[in-house]
Amino acid sequence: MLSNDTSSDNGKFISVVAGKWTIRVPEGTEGSVSRVNKNNQTVNELHYSMLTGSIVDMKYKDTPFGRVAEIEMVDGRDSYLVSFTTTDQHLMTLAKILPNVERSEPVELLLMLDKEKSGKKGKDCFALLVKQNGEWVKHFYKRGVEGFPEAVERRDGSLNYSDQEDFLLGVVEEFFLQPFVAPFVEAVEDDRVPDGVTDAGESLVPADDSNDSDEIPF
Repeated sequence: MLSNDTSSDNGKFISVVAGKWTIRVPEGTEGSVSRVNKNNQTVNELHYSMLTGSIVDMKYKDTPFGRVAEIEMVDGRDSYLVSFTTTDQHLMTLAKILPNVERSEPVELLLMLDKEKSGKKGKDCFALLVKQNGEWVKHFYKRGVEGFPEAVERRDGSLNYSDQEDFLLGVVEEFFLQPFVAPFVEAVEDDRVPDGVTDAGESLVPADDSNDSDEIPF
């Protein structure tokens, strides 16, 4: 899936940083950029705007920064773990979409600038979009859908989304109770380029900040 050797025993670890799918890599890795993180450490990363693969499994993991949900995706013979905090808005968005996803088919997970939300908040905000079989996958859960909890207004006027977040985590868990039928992968020699890898050695699509013509489809 990637030309860089960034794998661990359980696959490659991906998180979201500044609206991009991000993989941490060693210093000097081709195409990587460096930044100073919240711990004042310099880290080197590869950034992408899209992930492709089949959604296989999910598990919770307790970290020093809180509990995270690690979603395993498989692309051909490669696997990777996508990590979200359990209240991450991208995870909540994915949960709203999952009931409309065919689990045995691969998906594309895209992060795109949400122009309307960015304008309201005065900062860049990114939306998670899902494509499957060339079509946008719409939200199953949204305001007004029976059984979907509404946010509760607090005394100070702010909104409490705890019930909604808990409900959506349950949707994610239920999705992974379905049986997963793995696509057939032919046994090949080890030096064969994995399925989905382009000539550049990447099946993840590099982030392109110049593409501002795509509108969110829902």
